[in-house]
Amino acid sequence: MLAEVLVKPLLDGSDAGQRAYQEALRTTGGLRVEPVSREILVAAVRVRATQGFRLPDAIHLATAAHTHCGTFLTNDASLRKATGTRVLVLSEIVRR
Repeated sequence: MLAEVLVKPLLDGSDAGQRAYQEALRTTGGLRVEPVSREILVAAVRVRATQGFRLPDAIHLATAAHTHCGTFLTNDASLRKATGTRVLVLSEIVRR
């Protein structure tokens, strides 16, 4: 969610970082950015209530389910426990 990733570059005073995230998180190629609808928010409440995730994570997971996302890519290992969505943790699949 753009609102989450912009916090750090904003706190750091990095206009370039803010622009980079805003450019990267646009619908292009294999990435589709979805608006947060009322339907997704209601689904996020269900995710929070049944799986215990924080609201931003619940919104992401609900959006993935709503759009029939095949794979949810994250670097937050706690999201592996999500049900109903295939979750891959980037740091575990990328070789360093």
